[in-house]
Amino acid sequence: MDNDKSVVAFKSEDNPLQCSGTICEKVYTVQTEHSAVVGTFEQLTCMKDQKNIAFDPFNVDMMNPDLEFTKNDIALWYYRDPLFQNASSQFAYANEEKPIILPTKFFWNEGNNFETFRKYATFTCRWKSTTDPTRFIETPAIMESRPIGQFKKDKLPDQVRCRTPKWGNPDTTIFDVSVNGQDYIGNYQFTFVDKLEIYRMYPLSGPLNGNTKVQLYGNGITSSVPKEVPVWAKLGTIETQLVEKN
Repeated sequence: MDNDKSVVAFKSEDNPLQCSGTICEKVYTVQTEHSAVVGTFEQLTCMKDQKNIAFDPFNVDMMNPDLEFTKNDIALWYYRDPLFQNASSQFAYANEEKPIILPTKFFWNEGNNFETFRKYATFTCRWKSTTDPTRFIETPAIMESRPIGQFKKDKLPDQVRCRTPKWGNPDTTIFDVSVNGQDYIGNYQFTFVDKLEIYRMYPLSGPLNGNTKVQLYGNGITSSVPKEVPVWAKLGTIETQLVEKN
């Protein structure tokens, strides 16, 4: 199809939107027989009935070879980027799926609508390697309210939670978050440290009064512990010494 016919129009219901004084139309790019892509306009430039579209839904119609536009009832919408605060952790073992929580300002009733987010948002977390630009892994995320498990009828979500992927090897990454599964924000430094694995314990029994010192033999035991801190931990009443495998 010729470029002048490869056009999509941005509309609100049956009325074309106006962008920078003209009808909001763009040329789309064909990917395959069944898909094409086109960029949206900046929200500030989109006008509906001589007013800014704000956060009202709109759709995108594609022009066919007869210069007629198709119709669909698929709604798109603009959102205000949430403000993600500090992540609950900056590291994970390379073989674990660690929960990561980000306290979040969603700007509810300041542009963003909870019901719209609940129905249509696709929250996603992404880890991108700093040593291999081609490597990244995405994991699903959810929005939720704190504290988890405490139901309050009028409580709106105020955090995002996802899990780290099993990265497989030690690496440094950049961690960010998306509302729609495509446009990411955030620039968190995140480190995957050596796998934590336990191969052997000694002894395998102890008296009822506890206080048995149990040695754990494995790999990655000190990978997340500062070198100046002794590698000891307490589990219940059992004092446990951690021993790195040679």
